[in-house]
Amino acid sequence: WTPNWLAAAITLVVAMSLALSIAVAIIMINRREHLWLLKAMLPSKVISALRRGEDYCESFDNVTVLFSDVVSYTTIAATLEPVQIVRLLNKMYSAYDELVDECECYKVETIGDAFMAVCGTQGQDPVTAATKVARLAQAMIHATQAI
Repeated sequence: WTPNWLAAAITLVVAMSLALSIAVAIIMINRREHLWLLKAMLPSKVISALRRGEDYCESFDNVTVLFSDVVSYTTIAATLEPVQIVRLLNKMYSAYDELVDECECYKVETIGDAFMAVCGTQGQDPVTAATKVARLAQAMIHATQAI
């Protein structure tokens, strides 16, 4: 003898197992994307501290900071279509990102037309850090003129 509800119960268990498997897969994919995004924005040591639930703060004795802003950005942006502005900034900041790596600096932030990078956070002496940032600034000027 088999109860009438057995086939329905087996179907329900299989369906729930499938739904649970899909949910776990989605969570794993989202975690991977979340970690990828964090790695794109923060240094590994900061991510590790945050994952442990710790606050992270670090100070440096000698750091050289570069702030960059597009001259006449508002005027330029007023003459372009939004997609053209996005393409221009993407092209410019993609070039800057490569230059930051070449000059052994660290990009801190990009907001609108503002760009910030630092050097000296890895223990370089102040003169070396300042020289690297100056070279980065010169390279950024040349790259911007080429765009």
